[in-house]
Amino acid sequence: MATDKRESIHQIVADVIAKAEGISSIKRESLSSILSSAINGDEIINHIALKAFLSKDRIGILAYILTNAKVIKLEIDPKETKAFTFYLKDMTGVNRTIPNQVDQDNMAAINFEFKDDSFGLHYPSSSKDLDVFFRKIEMQAQHFKSV
Repeated sequence: MATDKRESIHQIVADVIAKAEGISSIKRESLSSILSSAINGDEIINHIALKAFLSKDRIGILAYILTNAKVIKLEIDPKETKAFTFYLKDMTGVNRTIPNQVDQDNMAAINFEFKDDSFGLHYPSSSKDLDVFFRKIEMQAQHFKSV
C-alpha cells in the first residue's frame, strides 16, 4: 500500500511478499536483491503493490516503486520476477481515461509515455490508492524536469 512517508526496501519487500501469498513463493532475499539493483541508491518516494492480471492468462503481483529519478515496475508470477525501469527525465506524456457514469465496467486507465517505452494500467475507478500513487508519479516527473 502506498504511504506518504519515505520508504525503505525492507517495507516494499514486506508488502510485496504479503500480496504474493498463494501466487508466488518469491524469497525475501531474492526480491531485496532485485530491488536494490533496480533502485541503485535512489531515494524511494513511494510504492504500491497489488494482485493483478499481468497478461491475459497470467496472474501475479504488480508493483510500482517511485524514486526521485525513476519508476520501477515489478511483475511477479509463480515462474519469474521481471523488473522494468522508466526514467522520469524521459517521460513525454500521461494519458488518462476516466469512466463516465454510463460505463458498465467503471474502469479507469492510465498510460505513462516515455521516449522509447510506456506502461499503463486499467483499474477500478474507485481505487483512490492507485489514483493518488499515479498523481505522485506525475508530480515527481514535473519536479524532476523543473530542477
